[in-house]
Amino acid sequence: MISNLKVDVMRIPITYRDKTALKIAIVYALAAAAWILLSDFLILPFIEYGIFPILSIIKGWMFVIVTATILYFLVSRALWRIYQSEAQMQLLVNVVPDGVFLYEVDSIGKMGELVDVNEAAVRQTGYTREELLQKSAKDLVKPDYWPRLGEATETLMRDGRVVFEIEIIRKDGSVLPIEVSSRIVRVRDQLIGVSVVRDITMRKRVEEERREAALAAERDKRRFYRETVLAVSGGKFEICDPEDTACRPSEPGFIAEFSGAEQVSAIRRAVMEYCRNQGLSEDRVSDFELAVGEALANAVKHAGGGRVEAGRKGVAIWVAVIDQGSGIDTFALPRVAFMPGYTTKPSMGLGYTLILDVSDHVSLSTGPTGTTVVLEKRLKPVSEIERSISTFTGIK
Repeated sequence: MISNLKVDVMRIPITYRDKTALKIAIVYALAAAAWILLSDFLILPFIEYGIFPILSIIKGWMFVIVTATILYFLVSRALWRIYQSEAQMQLLVNVVPDGVFLYEVDSIGKMGELVDVNEAAVRQTGYTREELLQKSAKDLVKPDYWPRLGEATETLMRDGRVVFEIEIIRKDGSVLPIEVSSRIVRVRDQLIGVSVVRDITMRKRVEEERREAALAAERDKRRFYRETVLAVSGGKFEICDPEDTACRPSEPGFIAEFSGAEQVSAIRRAVMEYCRNQGLSEDRVSDFELAVGEALANAVKHAGGGRVEAGRKGVAIWVAVIDQGSGIDTFALPRVAFMPGYTTKPSMGLGYTLILDVSDHVSLSTGPTGTTVVLEKRLKPVSEIERSISTFTGIK
């Protein structure tokens, strides 16, 4: 594709040069022919007087002087037009606010040294024009972005143009984020890369501010959401961030891995045996076993298995079921947990209504890397007075 790629701005000087050369040749030929015919006609009558040789010499020198004068004015006018065109082009390039870099490219896509830059490129990099013309494009790019530069060069050689974002290192060592729009052109037998470089510092700053604002709004939204769910559940259902370790119990006394439905029953019985040994009464074990079974079944169904941990925290037993699935949509959990009969395809079988009914406290952290649900059961029932105190003070 590159062999056929030409740019109109590169054609115009060549076409103009060819027309100018042809025009000069035609004018020179006509002037020379006219001079020869006219001068021969004028000196012909002087042959019989013996001064013909002198007149021929004078005619030759006059021919040289006249044609040289004509060539001087024709070439001067052509060069003036070329210089004027180049000056106008240089002016257009220099008033562009974006940096323009020209560099040689070999047939395999290797970038050579820069061959020209505009004033904006000098301002962007902090180097002088002379310093830049001793560097290659790769010399300016931050090393972390060399692989991306290589990929962009491959696209440039394949498609003839590419747009990408990288960072360059300025002369003072500071880093400048830029957007590069490059294309490759053929000037006779030489490939030339043309890159227009735009400073995107402000764009990146605005994008970062918007991203931080969006994250802050999302955090506030989720905080309000968690507090609302906690209040509606009477302090029983607590949603935690995946990175929040406050909801995770510590120092488990029981740990087991499971990887399929066939292991759920054995793991559930082992967990309940641990709870009995920690002092959980038999009548409370039977209810708690249903909740633990639901949590284990969820991990198998949505993640193929996981890990179960258990321990004692004060006057309560806790059981944590941890998986590495794709997570749960926490914004759907209130309906799943609090609305009887409500279900969605992703939440079908989660069983949180049952888990909340038989557990004294449930904490849940979920995200793209997995879900952890912690079920707590007091060793003995909580009186209504104690439950009220726990609800309003947060003391369990």
